[in-house]
Amino acid sequence: MLKRRNLHRDYCSIGKIAIERKEQAGKDGLLFSGSTTILSLFIIPQQTFFEWTDLEKLGDLERLQLVLEHMPDEKLMQTLEKQRGKGRNDYPVRAVWNSILAGIIYQHPTIESLRRELSRNGQLRFMFGFRSKKQIPAADVYSRFLKKR
Repeated sequence: MLKRRNLHRDYCSIGKIAIERKEQAGKDGLLFSGSTTILSLFIIPQQTFFEWTDLEKLGDLERLQLVLEHMPDEKLMQTLEKQRGKGRNDYPVRAVWNSILAGIIYQHPTIESLRRELSRNGQLRFMFGFRSKKQIPAADVYSRFLKKR
């Protein structure tokens, strides 16, 4: 015959420890009235390393700077610079790569729209080392760069 359970929970104000009073019949039919069991229901608050709301508050240049600082692309850059060897260095590999990342961050659908943005936005252009509008890579430079594997 099953006996009805009558469980009471009291919560301590220190931490999140639940104390359960068992006023029920045990399996062998003995009544354990008033016995207490401490259940550990510790809730450990998780620290957030990153909150999306913080990112949304940043401006476009600040978001781009975060991406450039934390992108694990050093090995790729070294490989591409090694492939270039002693060839022409009109457009440094890192500058072209970083401007492509900017195109992704700013959601430019084409290379031409990225080039227009670089032409219009002096701060962005300066961030990559393109000091004047004449130093912005041509569309074919981006095409050749993206074809490299």
